[in-house]
Amino acid sequence: QGTNFAVDVVFPVDASLEAVAATLKPLCSQIAQGFNCSIITYGPMNSGKTFALHAILPLLLRDVLEPCNAKSSS
Repeated sequence: QGTNFAVDVVFPVDASLEAVAATLKPLCSQIAQGFNCSIITYGPMNSGKTFALHAILPLLLRDVLEPCNAKSSS
């Protein structure tokens, strides 16, 4: 028996980091509420997967931590 997976978004090769970050940003509030999230990159070796994650994750991490900081200061 096979396993089925759902994919929410597939970005084109020429997608900008800003477009990817903007699409992923709504997940940040869900992560801050305790939900799990996975960002999976797929592609051939040396195609920029790690570079893209290193560029996007700091932007998303800030958005995840902001609601947590606001909650702890109130």
